[in-house]
Amino acid sequence: MTTLQGSGDREEETTPGRTGEKAGSGRTLRRSTGPGPADHDHDGGHRALVYEDRAERFDAVAPFLRRGLELGERCLYVADEDAPDAVLAELRDRGIDADAALDSGALTVVTPPESRRPGGEFDREAMLEFWRDNIADAESDGHGGLRATAEMTLALDGESTPEGLVEYEATLDSLAAADQCALLCQYDRTRFPDGVIDEVIETHPLIAQGETVSENVYYTPPEEVLGPDRPGDRVDRRLRTLREQAESKVALRDHERDLHALYEVVADVEGTFEEKLSALLELGCERFDMEMGALARVDAETDRFEVEATNGDHPDLVPGSEYPLSETYCRATVAEGGTCAITDTGPFEDDLCYERFGVRTYLGTYLPFDDADDRTLWFVSRRPREEISTADEAFHHLVGQWVRYELEKRRQSDQFVALDDLNRTARDINGELAEQSTREEVERVVCDRLAESESYAFAWLGTVEGSDVVPTTRATDRDAAGLADLGTGGLAARAARTGEPQVLRDTEARRDSEPWRELAGRGITGVASVPVAYEDERYGVLTVYTTRERAFDAKERNILSQLGEIIGLAVAVIDHERELAHERERLEFFNRLVRHNLLNGLNVVSARAELLDGAVDSEMAPHARTVRERTEEMVDLVEQIRSLMRAVVETETEDLEATDLEGALVGKVEQARRTFGEAEFVLGESVADAGAVLADDLLGEAFENLLDNAVRHNDKETPRVVVSVETSAEETTVRIADNGSGIDEEVRERLFEKGEKGLDSGGSGFGLHLAREIIESYGGAIRAESRSPEGTVFSVSLPRATAD
Repeated sequence: MTTLQGSGDREEETTPGRTGEKAGSGRTLRRSTGPGPADHDHDGGHRALVYEDRAERFDAVAPFLRRGLELGERCLYVADEDAPDAVLAELRDRGIDADAALDSGALTVVTPPESRRPGGEFDREAMLEFWRDNIADAESDGHGGLRATAEMTLALDGESTPEGLVEYEATLDSLAAADQCALLCQYDRTRFPDGVIDEVIETHPLIAQGETVSENVYYTPPEEVLGPDRPGDRVDRRLRTLREQAESKVALRDHERDLHALYEVVADVEGTFEEKLSALLELGCERFDMEMGALARVDAETDRFEVEATNGDHPDLVPGSEYPLSETYCRATVAEGGTCAITDTGPFEDDLCYERFGVRTYLGTYLPFDDADDRTLWFVSRRPREEISTADEAFHHLVGQWVRYELEKRRQSDQFVALDDLNRTARDINGELAEQSTREEVERVVCDRLAESESYAFAWLGTVEGSDVVPTTRATDRDAAGLADLGTGGLAARAARTGEPQVLRDTEARRDSEPWRELAGRGITGVASVPVAYEDERYGVLTVYTTRERAFDAKERNILSQLGEIIGLAVAVIDHERELAHERERLEFFNRLVRHNLLNGLNVVSARAELLDGAVDSEMAPHARTVRERTEEMVDLVEQIRSLMRAVVETETEDLEATDLEGALVGKVEQARRTFGEAEFVLGESVADAGAVLADDLLGEAFENLLDNAVRHNDKETPRVVVSVETSAEETTVRIADNGSGIDEEVRERLFEKGEKGLDSGGSGFGLHLAREIIESYGGAIRAESRSPEGTVFSVSLPRATAD
């Protein structure tokens, strides 16, 4: 061990294995407990430098002094063979600003006459007094301590003896340990006998080699060097050193063997995690001399401890057994958050782990996980042990980290598989929902597919009633009977209320309350409820149950939320289709009413009005004529309404067919000529090549209204209407252009709306709206544009009929 020096009152601290530290690294092995200079980290101690040439000597001396200057210590160089200028030159060559240090008083170089008695011989007592004075001066000057190095060739005089030199160095060791002092003694191996060098090495706790300072395994404390039984102590110490070295070699060999065995286990690509864990538990028991190894789930918040896997045959510690964490040694491991060795069982003698389990030695490692159950990996024995080595703790920590890595990898793999399965299930559901015609069918598909997946054990859909969610459809799994009734007022109701997914990820942690106790008893580990909604309409809640551990992470919740929207869209479409069907039924009823009742009644009135012609006097004749004209207008209006309802109702259910466009146009143009004798109608040559379009017998009705509009709203003396046709690969466009005054943009934007009249029209306002409904029912389009310089053109685009 190495004891370094701090300031004030001191206490020793043992830190094994710190060999090869750099000088001035600040890693102290003796910690100061008393007052000292502010921000000062003194690394004192007694060092020996054994060198064979000048470069080797100053390669060690320079960093030693540099460190002292950095710490604000007083640095002293005791020269003997070298002149002060030569010493300073060597320091300068190695990057030390020696001149500034000399000017500030931080560095002093002294020569032998200043450190010897007047006669020049080496005097041990005088030198010791010299060091004490300099230590006191350094403290009084406000320096952080004294850092000194001496050329020990000054001890090579005729009066000095090896025994006296050894006693001197042993005393210096005590002086450096008792005061804030760092000493480096320089020994030239070419000048000192090997016997003296051997003694020198023995009396210095630290050995300097360049910038490296090593602990001296051959160091002998001063009390042994100066004691009366020195030869015997030396023999004991050296035998102890040899024994420790042999034990270290054996321990190193065993450690390498165990590391190799560990590598073979974890590198086995064919083995499962369970097989590898079992092998590691066996390896740990052999390595640590323990009776049993195990992996356990732990939760400090719920005081949970559950044995997950074991390689032993302890009657109480078997997989699945649960105990309070506070009654186990693992509570210490969890509290420390790392590796914990327990051989002093006093604090646990009232706990189950001591009284019932009989454990007397414990070694465990805490394995924390994000978003998953934490674990402890531990080994126990009924035999008491005095201690567990730091090497064993390190090896156990290494095994624990592999177990944690494998568990995390397996958890991520399980999550990936579950998400892939859920995505696939969601795609299947999405494809099937388009084929369903009722809400009950939609719900059944959803629940069955989710229950059939690898991700979930059961699913149900429910509607919101008050503060609860009432199940409407559930999966058909007989083993899941009754599960839908559990938690309907909890997670599902909260999901309906907040519009956000609600999740319970660990039913085991809630076993103290219903319904989670029953769910956990059935093997259900987690529950999630997501709203079934589309846009602003909420249709209910989907609830799923899983047996997977720690399911329903953020990604899974997002997929479930999207599935809730898909279900909501399917329900919305079905509801919309149902509403449309209801509206079509109402329109069909109204259509029949108009067609059979109203129209028949008007025809009767019209017939009777004709009978009045010539049968009334001149005074009543105008009234009879008005009745006949208004009746005819009403008949026309009813016919238009009937055509409109047919376009809306019947064309949605009837198939379109190839319709001769030329015939439809020519027939309606001839009809318009007979109706409007004052107007001029022109059929372009392109009409003859119009071909067939996808339509039905209402197509002529649309053209009739457009031709009628072109004449009725024309302010010219001779209205002129030109009909032309353009064809493309996909559609045919009919243009009906007039020479009227045109249509204002404001009117044009609402021209085809129901009941809209244009330009002082006396008509019903249904004509253009009817034309649009008919054309759009074919998948076509109609629009109106102003011509230049005058008039309006109506463009009707229709899909072309393709030959079979």
